[in-house]
Parts: sequence; C-alpha cells; structure tokens
Amino acid sequence: MNINKFLAIFLVSSFLSPVLASDADSTLAARQQIEANLIAQYKAQQTQPQIVEEIDFLDRDGSLQPITIVYNRNLVPNNRVLVIAMDDNARVLVTGVEDAVIIGVPMADRIRDLVPPTPVDAVEGSPEWEDGQITDPDSDAMIRFIKDSLIPYAEENYGPFFHKVLFGYSLGGIFTLQTLMTEPQLFDSYIAGSPSLWYRYNYYEGITIAASQHREQFAGKCLILSAGEDEPSISVGTRNYERLLAGLEIPLITHHQRNMETDHGHNRTLSFLYGWDRIFNTDDIFVPVSTITATTLTEFHEFMDGWLDRTSCVTNSPMRSVSAYSLFATKLATEQNFEEMRVLLSYAKDNMPAQSRSFATIQLSLLSNFTNMPEDEKRYWANAYSEFLESGPAPGLAVHFINKEIIEYLAAN
Repeated sequence: MNINKFLAIFLVSSFLSPVLASDADSTLAARQQIEANLIAQYKAQQTQPQIVEEIDFLDRDGSLQPITIVYNRNLVPNNRVLVIAMDDNARVLVTGVEDAVIIGVPMADRIRDLVPPTPVDAVEGSPEWEDGQITDPDSDAMIRFIKDSLIPYAEENYGPFFHKVLFGYSLGGIFTLQTLMTEPQLFDSYIAGSPSLWYRYNYYEGITIAASQHREQFAGKCLILSAGEDEPSISVGTRNYERLLAGLEIPLITHHQRNMETDHGHNRTLSFLYGWDRIFNTDDIFVPVSTITATTLTEFHEFMDGWLDRTSCVTNSPMRSVSAYSLFATKLATEQNFEEMRVLLSYAKDNMPAQSRSFATIQLSLLSNFTNMPEDEKRYWANAYSEFLESGPAPGLAVHFINKEIIEYLAAN
C-alpha cells in the first residue's frame, strides 16, 4: 500500500502537529503523524455538542403539541431505537448510545392527557370524580395522537426503527399500561415507572382481563415495572399488577424492579435507566466466553438466538450484543479460523455502520492475534483495517481503536 496516499487521507492541514522527532525512523514517524492528525481532529470535534436537541410541533386535534427530540450527534442508521417519553424531559434520559432517538412529549394538563375518561358512576369525592370537575380526562385521545401522528412523524424523520419503546412515569406509568393493554402493537417494549395504579386500579385490571382474551398479541412484548421502596402504595400496586399478569398467563416478558431507599420523585430517572438496561444491554446477561462452543457464525447465531429468546426483550443484533460478538471474534482469531473471521467481518459490514463503535469493537477483536498471523493473512487484515480508517469514522472512535502494530506494518509495506 502507498503510505503517502494513506497519510494524505488523514491529513488535516489546519491542525498539523509540531514536527516530530527527526531521529525517529520513517515507520514510527508515519504512525505518529497519523495519531497526531486524528487527535487534532478529535479535539476540534469536541467543540461541538455531542447531544443534538430539537423542538417541533405536531397537530393534535386542532392544537399544537410540542415535542422534544434528542439524539447522539453521531447517530447511526442500523438497529435504530425510538423511545417516546410521556410528560418528560427527554434530554435527561439520553443514554449516550449511537442509535437511539428519544422524543419527549410534555403536556400542560397531565390529568386530561394521561388518565382515562371518568366513569359515569364515579363516587363523589374520589380522585376520578374530583378530576372530572376540573378537566376532562381523555387518555384515549393521546393514544390516538401517538398512533396517528407521532410515530409516523418519527418514522419519516428519524427511522426506520429496530425497536420502539414507550416510557411513562407516575401518571405516565398508568398511561403506559393502558397503551400496552389497548394498543400493544404500537411498541415493542413498555417501561412503566412508578405507575399510579392507586388512581383507579379496577380500570387497569379490567382492561388487562379483557386483553387476556387475545393473549397472542403480547408474544415477544416486554414490560418493565419499577417502584421505589419509599412509595408503598405504588410498590404494592405494581406487585399486584405483576401477579395479575402471571395469573392471566399473558405471555409478556415482564420484569419488576423495586429501588431501595427511593421515593416517588427520585424513581423517575432510575425507572427509565433500569428499563433501558433490561431491554437493550443484552451483554449484561450474556454468558462467559468459555461457554461459546460455536466454530462458525451460523452456529454462533443459533446459540445467540436461543440464549436471548430466554433472557432478553430484543432479538439478536450485533449492535446490541457487541461484547458477545467480540468474544466470538477473539475466539476465531485465537484459533486462526481465517475463513470464519472473513465471514464475521463481512456480516459486520453488512449489519452495522463502519463509523460505529460496535463495528470497531468487533473488527479490533478479529485483529487481536495479528502478530501471529501468516504473512498473506497479515496483508488481508491490515488492508481491512485501513479501509476502516478510510471510511471516515469519528476521530474519537479512530483514536480509541487505533492499532499501532498494523499502522506500522502498513507503513513498512
């Protein structure tokens, strides 16, 4: 490979580093120059905010509904996730991942938008009777807005999405349960943080019993329930609701978290983060590398599908299970199974952006045994690595995953 051409790709004239030591050999100097240019680009990039925040307005029954959209500046297309957060500041829920779009739906009247219509037989003095005197509860209208306007808007502007999540807290938590039981097809996972089931438990019990007549529509859906130890009425409600689901044999993947020494106000962010981890961080529930007996990518996918079917809310995806794929890549590299290494690299290229941290992690694992490769394989894998750098990954990513051995090999050849 022409090293001058290789260097030119990464040269950023505005940020040239000081002249490097003159007594360094040409191979070392070439590697140092590439590192210096990448670091300069990285520093320049840090002047830009990492999180993009946008505000828009959508029509809702003749009025304008504000929404807040937040996502990582390096948003990648593959396996993109949509999170709709009810009555919440989406900005504080950002997880930092590269492929999540979070839309917050603030509202001026939480009772009107998150609570079901007041029953005609409401007892005077009850919460629902009191609320009916002040406003006109109509959470059904908000569900229609999400179904007919918000999700299509998100799909058109930020999709397509691999997985869709609805998150609601407090009154938003019971809204999440109502949406799950009446429109389960809208989302793949539902996070109900501290749901106010004390408000009208019999209503949610009723719609759940009715929904159990069509159990098949809940297969593969995920529900995350969360409550704080210091909010006893809500904690009891979530436990009772969990038992109701089990008794009705509704095939939801259900998880319940009770956060110790946590009151209602402090459980909001905790409930979201717990739900996010439980749904997407499949690496957290993965098994040790010693249990991976697969020797081909096909066998590995069969193993992953079986494991995640039992333990996860999402299907197998290299963007979601990058540590597992990285372990498998390291195993192949150690065994010098170059044929399957090529198969895995091709699969990674087809299923994730070259600019993503996930792709870089898998590729660097494939290169973990570079020094022990035969010469013809070294050429192949060194060129594959240079293609990664030439693809234009974010400078911070390139710096983090820089492989000095391979850069020096390329400079010398």
